[in-house]
Amino acid sequence: MTRPARVAPLLLALVPFLPGCPECAYESRCDGTAVKTCSLGVDQMVGDPARGRIPCEGENPVCVNLDRRTAQCVRADAPRCDAAEFTEFCDDGAAVRCVEGYEVADDCAAHGNVCELGDGAASATSEARCVLAPATACDPANYTETCDGTGLITCEGGVVARRDCAVERPGQTCVVHRSEWGRSVYCGQE
Repeated sequence: MTRPARVAPLLLALVPFLPGCPECAYESRCDGTAVKTCSLGVDQMVGDPARGRIPCEGENPVCVNLDRRTAQCVRADAPRCDAAEFTEFCDDGAAVRCVEGYEVADDCAAHGNVCELGDGAASATSEARCVLAPATACDPANYTETCDGTGLITCEGGVVARRDCAVERPGQTCVVHRSEWGRSVYCGQE
């Protein structure tokens, strides 16, 4: 009998004692000043105790329940907005947008970006976005993502931007993975 064949019955015997995936009546909800998620599955239960919990801090320190199933982090004092009437703007280096009826700010500087409106010139659009200075146009369909230290350089909304993986989740970095199926760039552990 080979070694894997002996291990399989032991693993099968342990299955009834393993905890199952969490049963949740929500995708995300507020847990104090953090968003607790239940849609990640079994990986919330193994290894990292912070997995499935995203603290509301920085530009968006307040957690609000949007409905019975979802929650999000929003700006201080949880200002309400109407997306149809809201004009996006830059506020002290942060891109402020209306998301699900609340003002949400993206701290551009934390990721090594600057906030700009539209295409950087007098523009008919009032889209606030984080861009890597100087603003460089790109085509998302043909752009090759790269790493710059812990930063993932990507094309978002037709302009080059930087996501600092370590800011999004301490301990992460930008990873370039090459395999027989191609190349991928992502935030993760090396």
